[in-house]
Amino acid sequence: YKAVDGQKDTVPVGYIDQVPHTYGYWEGAYPLVNEHGLGMGESTCASKLVGFAKQAGGEALFTIAELMKVAMERCKTARCAIEVMGKLSVEHGFFGEDPGEAGAGESLSIADGDETWIFHI
Repeated sequence: YKAVDGQKDTVPVGYIDQVPHTYGYWEGAYPLVNEHGLGMGESTCASKLVGFAKQAGGEALFTIAELMKVAMERCKTARCAIEVMGKLSVEHGFFGEDPGEAGAGESLSIADGDETWIFHI
C-alpha cells in the first residue's frame, strides 16, 4: 500500500516473524479449512480476564480471527495450530472481539485427519 495525494500512510500496529511459505485457506466470517484439511470452528465465550487492543491503549495484537488466519496459513496439523496460536498469544497478546467479560474469551475446535483439539483462550 502506498498512500496517494490526500491520504496518510498506515502505520503497522505490530509485526510477527515471517515464514518462507504459507498455505491457502477458505473462510466465511472466520477461517474454516486450509488446503491440507486443517479445520476450525469458533465460539465466543465469557472470560474473567479481558485484554485490550494496542489501538485501544492495551498491549494485545491478536483477535481470534487473526490467530486462526495465521495458523491456517502456517500449519498442516491441529497440533501445530495449537502451538502457533498459543505462542503468538503469549508473545503478542490476545483481546476478545466482543466488549467486556461476556465476549473476552474464545473457544476453537481444531481438527485434522488424525487429531482434534480444543483451544480455549
